[in-house]
Amino acid sequence: MSSKNNKKSSFRDVKMDKQSSASIVLAFTVVCFMFTMFMITNDMGVSYAAPTDAPPSTLTFNGRLLTNAGGTKEIWSYMAGDNSLPLTFDFKATDGAKTYDMYCIEKQIGVSGSATYSNPEKMSSNYAPGLAFILNNSYPQNPSSTYTAICGTDDNCKKYIAQYAIWYYLDLMGIKDTNGKSNLTTEEFNKITTLSSGSDGYAKSVVYLANSAVSYNSKHQLSPAVSVDTKNISFTVVEDGKYLESSEIVVGSNDNDNFKSYTVNISGENKAGAFVTDISGTSMNTFGKGVNFKLRIPIDKLGSIDRLDTYFSISASFLTDVVYAYTPTSGVGTEQRPIITTFTNTSVLANVPLNILLTEFSKSDITNGKPVVGAVLVITDASGAEIARWTTDGNKHYVNLGAGDYQLTEITSPDGYELNKESVPFTVKDDGTITKVEMKNTPTTDVPNTAANIPLYLYIIGAMILVIGAGVIYVTTRGNKSK
Repeated sequence: MSSKNNKKSSFRDVKMDKQSSASIVLAFTVVCFMFTMFMITNDMGVSYAAPTDAPPSTLTFNGRLLTNAGGTKEIWSYMAGDNSLPLTFDFKATDGAKTYDMYCIEKQIGVSGSATYSNPEKMSSNYAPGLAFILNNSYPQNPSSTYTAICGTDDNCKKYIAQYAIWYYLDLMGIKDTNGKSNLTTEEFNKITTLSSGSDGYAKSVVYLANSAVSYNSKHQLSPAVSVDTKNISFTVVEDGKYLESSEIVVGSNDNDNFKSYTVNISGENKAGAFVTDISGTSMNTFGKGVNFKLRIPIDKLGSIDRLDTYFSISASFLTDVVYAYTPTSGVGTEQRPIITTFTNTSVLANVPLNILLTEFSKSDITNGKPVVGAVLVITDASGAEIARWTTDGNKHYVNLGAGDYQLTEITSPDGYELNKESVPFTVKDDGTITKVEMKNTPTTDVPNTAANIPLYLYIIGAMILVIGAGVIYVTTRGNKSK
């Protein structure tokens, strides 16, 4: 007995050990997977920008600028293809906790290796979007950018192209340095332009990146805003007549590059219990960029109101790059201002009127008021154009029509009813009033063939009644004669 129990206990122990081992392996696998994803995610491009709303308050110069192993190298010879010595463009600065890859906002001003920079100033929105574009499409934010693909794996080369693209871009925009000078001399600007039209890949990349920044900048001068197309919303009855569900509603923006997400709420005095869902019908109200939503209205709520008064209250979030320039506070002869970007969230609130002009249609039996199933109905506008067509299913049907004059016509009547040949005219107002249209059907009247339906035994009974009746008459008649 004890031996059997020991065996059972041993078996359970082995089973538990296997289960524990499996759990440990699973947990270890999950941890490894999460760590791997973390490493992959962080290897996809380290940002030069602090992911906060505020930049570091103070930065200290911590790198080299436009030098190589042989000392200062002529920029133009490198751009023209003489890259026998590796170009080193490694301008960095630190706030004591983190080191940032930096770019200079002015070229014709000297840089001191011992400079300290502070007082970050937000740069003008007139040209800052273009600067952010260059920074977002070069090293280190985007090390595999097509704009710097000429450099291959040479990260310093990518920084070099981005730096010259910044100066070239600012000159294209007419932005001067603190001394009122252009960033590039006329000779330098013309040389880059000339080289870019030839075979020089470095100059092509500089001009391509700068021109793209100009184009990007022109698209981001307006204040961010959202828009909703409410003109083409249609409704269908779903979930066995419980709800009216709209077609997909699209939210757009004039700044789609920075548009991140939006939240929708339904407001209004008579909103009839309307609520927001995703496209599958699940109730929710926060969505990412490019994700559409739907509107649902409980049908039983519509019976208690005569008009709808609703609008969308949309709060949209934009994540924008803000460019800051630092002021040198120490370092002899230092006037150069390095730049950095940080991310900031901008919220935009928009109240969008939702002009739902619902029309409620019903089809009923004229004799008892019960719903008629199977009739095909058509709505036409004042010009005779067909607007909607459906087959009645016993429920009320709703259509979102624009204001105007219409008529309802029955195309096909169901079995047992006469075709209603009279169209029903109706008018939809633009004040949100729910228009209610009812069409009735008359049952068909059939004269039954009673002879075909009389059972045989009724004939027999009838014959017997006739025979008995005849007998009674005969007996009565003879009795009267004998008297």
